[in-house]
Amino acid sequence: MRLAERDVVLAWGLTRLATFVTVGAAAWLLASGGAVASFPDRWRKWDVVHLEAIARGGYTATDDPGTPLAAFFPGQPLLARLLSTTGLPLTAAGLVLSAAACLVAVVALARLGALDGQAADGERAAWLLLLSPAAVFLAAGYAEALVLALALPSWLCARRGRWAASGVLAACAALTRVNGVFLLAGLVVLFLTTRPRPAWSDLAWLALPLGVLAGYGVYLQTA
Repeated sequence: MRLAERDVVLAWGLTRLATFVTVGAAAWLLASGGAVASFPDRWRKWDVVHLEAIARGGYTATDDPGTPLAAFFPGQPLLARLLSTTGLPLTAAGLVLSAAACLVAVVALARLGALDGQAADGERAAWLLLLSPAAVFLAAGYAEALVLALALPSWLCARRGRWAASGVLAACAALTRVNGVFLLAGLVVLFLTTRPRPAWSDLAWLALPLGVLAGYGVYLQTA
């Protein structure tokens, strides 16, 4: 691991620690005389509730009635459920999954930034992502960190001419969020504008995300 990437890993660790400490302290500071929610309960909000319902009972889960669960793609719930087989509660599994995915994402972003500049440019890009206000969603048990951990390496592989790996990673991203469709569009443009032009046979790998989306649609129709 290069020095700049070690700095990115350190930045990831410091910002994750700061986020968890802030969440831990905020519950006490904002409590108005009532019981303070446990640390896991502070993270079990909004989309986390729906993703955990899918992880427990699939898309016909009865503990989250009235929610259009089909809007939440199965990638994150599947991995969270797999991780929970180690004994972790689902909420903790989601947090661990997001933390690991965030690390992969920022390292890939740093390498992408270094492709068109210097190592310091990639490190700066990673810091900007980690310090942005929206980065709190990369710590929660949402799908955002996971899709970035798949989309950014997919783009990095494409930039390096590794189209098979790029297509597989893009397919996994498409299984995680609908953003995979937009990633696919960008990859096709990148393929067509790359010089020297890659072999046309490599373009077939970029059809994998479409197959994943079609399979997900068929599953929802037959489930």
